[in-house]
Amino acid sequence: MTGLWLQKAEELRKYETVCYQICFSILNETVAAEQAAEHTLLDLALDERFWQLPDHKRRPHILRMAFGQCVAVRTEAKSGEWRRKG
Repeated sequence: MTGLWLQKAEELRKYETVCYQICFSILNETVAAEQAAEHTLLDLALDERFWQLPDHKRRPHILRMAFGQCVAVRTEAKSGEWRRKG
């Protein structure tokens, strides 16, 4: 890993818990919440807009992205074929 990716990973660790809590509160299912949170964090790592936001605007951005992942998980779980699109 390059220094930039290590720095991003360290920064994202600060948001792991809140991201999982958001996903669990929406999905109310541990495995699905873990998957949605993981994919949200991966998406955030690649989201240049996220990295340009000041700290106080990052949580609302995380909420929007996590909500989108949860909708995808719930929608695809109903069809029995959840997998990350991307």
